[in-house]
Amino acid sequence: LWGCQNVRGQLSELADFPQLQHVNLDGTSVVGTARQLLDVQPHPSQTAYFPALETLQLDPAQDDLCSRLDFDNTRQVGEIMQARHALLQRYPKLRLMHKQWYLSVDSTDRYSAPQHRQQQQPGSQRLPPQPPMAVEFVRVGACMVGWRWTNSTPTGACHTHWLTKGQQEGEENNAFKNKKQLAALQRNVVDFAGHWQPPTRQEYWQQFVL
Repeated sequence: LWGCQNVRGQLSELADFPQLQHVNLDGTSVVGTARQLLDVQPHPSQTAYFPALETLQLDPAQDDLCSRLDFDNTRQVGEIMQARHALLQRYPKLRLMHKQWYLSVDSTDRYSAPQHRQQQQPGSQRLPPQPPMAVEFVRVGACMVGWRWTNSTPTGACHTHWLTKGQQEGEENNAFKNKKQLAALQRNVVDFAGHWQPPTRQEYWQQFVL
């Protein structure tokens, strides 16, 4: 139904189709966002709205969970990532359309690295790292889920905001593997060690440029 502006109604009206797996209503006149799937109580005969849902694409201007690729500012990221995690918990089959999300190019929180060498270390040939303006989920084992800011380089991640921690029953045999995965995530935290979100423009400039 993508792009069919004559298609109207409410997203909730499609919940009566229990076998519906893929929904793309971007460009239509259907009203609704993915947040409704968290707020609405399912019909007694169903385990959830859209029990077979695997993909959901709505108007990105309205839907900030499944459809929108960017954030307006750094302050809203934590709440949105928590809501996305809750959505994935309620709909285990759902696959989000994006693997990473980005701070909008129009955001006042966004900035770029200067294109000249660092002056802190004489003779250094290293350019300042790109600021960590992307956001991604990280997973360790079956139940540890979090999210972090990153610039998508091996040393350009911030510390992880964990949404769930611990291990499930029967996962004791995977403890060593999980420990290795945690260590691998920590090895990404080099350039922005001590930061849980992108440093401000001033903090970045003082750390990497001056």
